[in-house]
Parts: sequence; structure tokens; C-alpha cells
Amino acid sequence: MISTKKPRFSELQQDDIILAQEQIFDRVILEGKYQYDALITIARTKQNACWVILEFDNLCLADFIRLSELSKLSKAIKIRSDIIDKENYSIKEIVVTNHVEDDLGFIIWECTSQ
Repeated sequence: MISTKKPRFSELQQDDIILAQEQIFDRVILEGKYQYDALITIARTKQNACWVILEFDNLCLADFIRLSELSKLSKAIKIRSDIIDKENYSIKEIVVTNHVEDDLGFIIWECTSQ
């Protein structure tokens, strides 16, 4: 999975962002049961808020629909990944704040961490 798009945090001032991980390929587990390969970018703000960008690519129609539906939930989404566990980030749940998709099976989530 190779993204030509640079991660962005649309709701933040770019000089407020401190990148911890940028576009790391990993397996993401959502809600304890849905597994997807994704590029993960993790950042903190100077106020210590945690933000996550997840880039999903080459999705089949069923996965595309499921991720689209998950992004619209009014509750936090449980998340796990090797990089989150390995680096001991305190990211257990995310809330999707911005959702971008295209008709080629590509979805980007901008998220805050709970």
C-alpha cells in the first residue's frame, strides 16, 4: 500500500502538530473484529491531544461500505494495532472527525483519540 497523499489534520494548525509516526503500514483491528491493512499516522498537539490518520486502500466493496458506516457512528470506535501496542500509545478508542473516500476503494479517516 503506497499513498501519494500526505497526511493532514484539517482541524489543526500545522505548526501545532508533533508527528510521532508517519504513514506506518500496519494491521488495524477495529471494534475487536474488523481487520484492515492501513497506513497510520499518529500525532500529538502541543496541548497533548492525540490525533490519528488511517488510510485504507484497495478495499473490496463490503469493507468499503463497513468502514464508511463505522466512520458515521456517534460513538468511539475501539482500535488496536501492532504499532500502537509496541510504542505503548494510550490509544484505545478513536472518534472519526473527518472522513474522505473515493470511488477507487480509498478511505482516509482523521480521528481524535479517546
